[in-house]
Amino acid sequence: MITVVIPVWNRAHLVGKAVASVLAQTHRDFELIVVDDGSTDGSLEAAKAAAAGDPRVSFLWIEHTGNPSIVKDTGVRAGSGEWVAVLDSDDTLLPTALAESVQTLARHPESGVLYTDRFNVSPDGTRCPDPANGIRYSRDRVLSYGIIFHLVVFRRDLYELVGGFDPSLDYADDYDLNLKLSEVTEVFHLQRPLHMRLVGPGHSSVSESFRVEQVESAKRAQANAIRRRRTFSRFT
Repeated sequence: MITVVIPVWNRAHLVGKAVASVLAQTHRDFELIVVDDGSTDGSLEAAKAAAAGDPRVSFLWIEHTGNPSIVKDTGVRAGSGEWVAVLDSDDTLLPTALAESVQTLARHPESGVLYTDRFNVSPDGTRCPDPANGIRYSRDRVLSYGIIFHLVVFRRDLYELVGGFDPSLDYADDYDLNLKLSEVTEVFHLQRPLHMRLVGPGHSSVSESFRVEQVESAKRAQANAIRRRRTFSRFT
């Protein structure tokens, strides 16, 4: 089973689409956990409306932290699936995203992490492949660039092994986690766009609003990874 976590804060106008895209998956063996970081705009209610009582969906509300890593970790640890995926509340999945991920991982049991290509979607619905889709994965390359992006599916036991999301790197927590996972398992790049990221005018993301903070956090994550790789790695 896959645990899908959707963290949300004040995105009532978008989170319903994210929830609906998970419920529309052709792969049915999943649980969906929506974690609301103290929203004030009715985000939790919008997510519940989109779930329409589906028993596979559960909802958590926490006092506002403003720290995405804490919100995501809360959802991951509340789940029970062997595999975990985190979906941003402003993004959506194509219907076969989970099915193709599960099938690929079954064919590549050495891989404890899988990530897919993605579409960038403008507010009018136009899809364009992300320019980074064509970058080939390597352990060295991921140390220089954030080439592992949603959709990412990882094994729960490996998440626990590497310590999960680091709340001190809240602007680069995904990147830090991907670096840590790359040091203990093989990573498979499924070269199909199965995830859709909303971009364009009128849409603000954390990476756009806190660019300086994100760069600084990424540098710290890289420095931490370099230190770890000098002392220990499954692949050294």
